[in-house]
Amino acid sequence: MSFRDALGAMAQEENIEVMELLNALANSMLKAYKKRPDAAEDAEVEINPETGAIKIIGLVLDAEGNITDEWDATPADFGRIVARNARQNLLDAIAEIRRRHMYEEFVNREGDIVSGTVLPVNEKFLDRYTKLNIGKGEAMMPRAEQINIEHLTEGQRVKVNRSTGNCQWSRRNQGARS
Repeated sequence: MSFRDALGAMAQEENIEVMELLNALANSMLKAYKKRPDAAEDAEVEINPETGAIKIIGLVLDAEGNITDEWDATPADFGRIVARNARQNLLDAIAEIRRRHMYEEFVNREGDIVSGTVLPVNEKFLDRYTKLNIGKGEAMMPRAEQINIEHLTEGQRVKVNRSTGNCQWSRRNQGARS
């Protein structure tokens, strides 16, 4: 499988645009590179979308921030440690892209009722939130937005609505209950 095919498959699997994924990869490589003690102060990453070849470009900027010179700053030992750091940065970036896409999808849908499934929740959040799978992603519903006498269990199907505020989910003040 070529780099381009792998990138396309990953973008499709994650439901992310290929260019957005390529930018996240470049940013994660740059973050990993910047952790090196010999890293150029100003740099950018170029990734060939066909081959996957990664090149770090060192930049010299003038007082106004214009590029006056550039050079290949790719370290010879740009190896496993940088790759591991870049991998973690990429996973974090993908998670952030997913959160942003989900927020953008639901931010203007105040009052809409959505079906979801109760997910297991981490013990430290048990008293404060119920975690829900609402199709394209996961959401956290504050306990204050649950019906008072209700006890939700893992796997239970529920209907929630997007309430006002910080894109929160609620089971209170909605027409349908189940």
